[in-house]
Amino acid sequence: MCDKCDRLTRENRELREELAEVYAVRRTATVKVENRADAYTRVGRVLEKVPTLTLAEANGLSVIVDADGSVASKEAIRSAFSGGKTTTMKLVDVRMCNVRKKIRAAGHGDIVATVFGTGYRLTDAGRAVFA
Repeated sequence: MCDKCDRLTRENRELREELAEVYAVRRTATVKVENRADAYTRVGRVLEKVPTLTLAEANGLSVIVDADGSVASKEAIRSAFSGGKTTTMKLVDVRMCNVRKKIRAAGHGDIVATVFGTGYRLTDAGRAVFA
């Protein structure tokens, strides 16, 4: 029994050390942007069309706008929404629901289409709005 406890304690300590390393890497990891001004311009263009969006929502929508009619993955949108924080995929759906409400309130109609199980894309009307 004592040997088993020692082994489990040792494994637990090793796993905690590995987890601490993962958290340390995640805290220091940054996403490189080729041209920061370009990134700000894209988000600014989104906010110009839908000014009631939060910055996180504008970041997520700019990923969809940048895809220009192609499918933007939920993972990419989640990353843009979260700003490096851990979020769930369900939160992407909830935030996209809020983004759609704000888009409609701004008078643009349904410009974002859901691609089930994959992500989101701009409709033809959405491409015209952000052209």
